[in-house]
Amino acid sequence: MTLRDLLEKGEGQLYLVSKSNPTSVTEMDCVMKTFDDFHGQFSNYAYYLNYDYNRIIHSREYVIARKSRAKNNVNRNGVPRLVNITNNSFFVYPTQRDLDNTSYDLYSSILFLSKEEACNYVIEKIKKQKQALNAIIVKVNKYKFSVAE
Repeated sequence: MTLRDLLEKGEGQLYLVSKSNPTSVTEMDCVMKTFDDFHGQFSNYAYYLNYDYNRIIHSREYVIARKSRAKNNVNRNGVPRLVNITNNSFFVYPTQRDLDNTSYDLYSSILFLSKEEACNYVIEKIKKQKQALNAIIVKVNKYKFSVAE
């Protein structure tokens, strides 16, 4: 599945993994629309869109937003409530170039469209950390026994 498929569906599942400390996969319900459609349908979030518009320079063709999973997850006008995707971004703005990708790279995180791909990424990162720690343990043990003799 690619971002283009998500755009055609309109909504779906995305999986968030942290780049700096990849120890978990966060599943989230998301909405993806063109910027104009999103601005028209989710007009109550215009403040965030205008704030990001002034802050982000590159062209924004599409918007990905995270839907809330709370019990009261619908606003008064029937529009779903949206929450932050990460601590430093409310919306994600992929471009035309990103539509054929199966993942989207954020500043401090990666959004995957496949649960299996996200889990494999976390497993590989943890394996690399484990190998690095094992190498340090071996060096310290060699040093300990060389000093003791």
